[in-house]
Amino acid sequence: MLPRQGNWSLILLLGLGALFFALLLGAALGAGLLVFALLLMSLPLLVVGAVWFWNQSAQRLGQAAFWSQFLLFYFLGIFFGVTGVSLNGAWQVLVFAGGLLGCWLAAGRFRERWLAASLFFLLAYHAVALVSLVFAPSVALKATAYQLVSNLKLFALFGFVFLFSKWVSVEAAVRRTTPVFILLCLLALALQWAGQGLYSTLFPNFMIPVESTFYLPSPGIGIFHHASILAGVSAVLGCYYFACFMERRQRRDLLVFFGLVALLLASNQRQEMFSFFIAITALYFFLSGSTLFVRSSILLVTWALLLCVFVGLFWESILRELPQWGIGTWQRSVIPRYQLYDGAWSFAREYFPLGRGLGAYGGVGAMKYDLSAYFQLGLTSEWWWRNYNHYLLDAYWPNAIGEGGYFGVLFMGLHYACLLLYFVTKGIAALSREVRRAWLAAAAALLWVLGTTPTSPGFQEIVILYFPAVFWVIAERLNQGKGAA
Repeated sequence: MLPRQGNWSLILLLGLGALFFALLLGAALGAGLLVFALLLMSLPLLVVGAVWFWNQSAQRLGQAAFWSQFLLFYFLGIFFGVTGVSLNGAWQVLVFAGGLLGCWLAAGRFRERWLAASLFFLLAYHAVALVSLVFAPSVALKATAYQLVSNLKLFALFGFVFLFSKWVSVEAAVRRTTPVFILLCLLALALQWAGQGLYSTLFPNFMIPVESTFYLPSPGIGIFHHASILAGVSAVLGCYYFACFMERRQRRDLLVFFGLVALLLASNQRQEMFSFFIAITALYFFLSGSTLFVRSSILLVTWALLLCVFVGLFWESILRELPQWGIGTWQRSVIPRYQLYDGAWSFAREYFPLGRGLGAYGGVGAMKYDLSAYFQLGLTSEWWWRNYNHYLLDAYWPNAIGEGGYFGVLFMGLHYACLLLYFVTKGIAALSREVRRAWLAAAAALLWVLGTTPTSPGFQEIVILYFPAVFWVIAERLNQGKGAA
């Protein structure tokens, strides 16, 4: 009997592999490499043994691998604070290695209309940014390659988590670890504010912020190296738990939500708080069962109160920073973030309709491997350049504007808009409240990241993107298991 058509590719692959193995073995024997030939002959036995072991232990191995990387995410910051050694680079290599395989396994999902459109615009952005390199005064291939990889972080994280979601309930992992995360952060914050000496002894590589706040001794950093990371992780987890409460109405979800809000407030990060309000508003609008009039009225009153509190807390700092942005004065702005935007638009005008080129400006690629664009703008003479690595990623959009020009930033914006629409439309079309909640939680997390991009690294910060990717995987798996339109 002839094999079925679907098996021909496997037979061809095995045949080519056997031919290559036979040629390699013959060459080894012909060259007198007896030991190498013996190792080659034992290779099939090792492969068969590995396959057998995998079939027997795949479930446990998958669970162990997932929990290792999941807990590693929380302890990356702690490990750096204690030892001064950053494992972020090694973790990112692991994420991309597993992410490629995970995206391949989830490839069928990328045919969805809005998700396919999102990928198309991402490809269009990179096409514009790569063509721009032809007209750039200088090109650093390392910077280009690094920036290309960095722009795929969200999809790599999705594939990485999706790879392990076959053996583990990712949602259960989130629900088990979040209360522990809150307790650890509260303990670390108590030490930061009440026992700075002990905190500095435990975490000698963490720098406690020196600026005072209206309601706290200093911005909280908890178990992370920067207050914005504490704010980011707390905010996206808060979006998830608010969505859970709106669906289940369980007291436990509400308590965890308030704990996460407390951590967000402790960070004293204005943009992160404001973006969180927007994301929670969107979740309430879609998940509330009340009428449109009632929802709108509640949101209007809530936003009025929140704006009053927000302005009351940060009004003095806002007034203090306005002249630094060049507002209300004839002096040029000296704020790095303003100068990065100004330089990005100058490149967009100079190289219209293209930009400075992929990996040339405003991103991690340029920061690590190519600073020529900043010399071209004269930014190296600014007061902050001595510590430029603290400022070059102060905002996300200068990267897309400077490297891709007007068309590039348009394509990048459409990429994120289509991805957000993919989450929202899947949530609206869901046949189950649980699936609906999962999709909208993922949408809220993505919306939060988008809301912070004007004044933060946003999608270039892999730690911030981790939980949005986790929520995306949860939604995909629930969608697959429960059924959806």
